[in-house]
Amino acid sequence: MSEPVENSTPGTTRRTILRASAWSLPVVAVALGTPLAAASTPVFDIIVFTGPEGSEVGATSPDGLQAFTLRLPAQFDVLVEDRGERVMLPPGATVQVSFDARLLGDLTLEIFNNGPAQMVSSDVQGDVQILTFILPFEFDKVLLLPTFAVVRNGEWVPDANPYTVVVMPPPGVDEPNIGNNIVRIEPVYLPVNP
Repeated sequence: MSEPVENSTPGTTRRTILRASAWSLPVVAVALGTPLAAASTPVFDIIVFTGPEGSEVGATSPDGLQAFTLRLPAQFDVLVEDRGERVMLPPGATVQVSFDARLLGDLTLEIFNNGPAQMVSSDVQGDVQILTFILPFEFDKVLLLPTFAVVRNGEWVPDANPYTVVVMPPPGVDEPNIGNNIVRIEPVYLPVNP
C-alpha cells in the first residue's frame, strides 16, 4: 500500500488556498455589511410650520403714524422625517417658545390628543419670556396648540420681539438640519395712511 506523499515543492497548495480563503470571507462579509448598517441608521429631520390662522395682536402708535401686528397661529405642526419618509422620534424632544412679555403672557401649550405639555423651565431675558417644554413620548407628527391667557391687544410697543417656536431632538439624537426646526414670526410695522 502506498502512502500519500506531501508535496515538497515550493508553491501554493490546496490547503494554503483553503486556509487563506477561510480568513478572507469574514472580512468581505464585514466590509459588505457596514454600508447596509449605516443606511439603516435614521437621519432625523424635524420640520416645524404654522397651521391654520389664529389671531393677531397689534396697536397704533400714540401719534397715529405707525401700526404693528403680530400674528398668533392657532397651532404649530411638527413632522419628523428620515430622507423624506416619516419616522418616529424617540421621547424627550423639547419645545422652546419665546415671546414679548409686554404683549403676551401665561402660555399654556397643549399637545393635540395628549393634553398639556410639561414645562421644564421659564426664563426672562429683557422683554422676552422663554418657556421650555418636554415631549415625553415618541412621535412622527404632533400638533402644538399654544394659548395665551394674557393678550395685550391694542397696547403700543415700538420694538416688539418676535414670537418663536423651536423643536429640538432628544439628548443623544443627531439632527443635522436644524434650520427647519424653528418658526419665527416677526411683528410687522407699517406706516398708517392718512
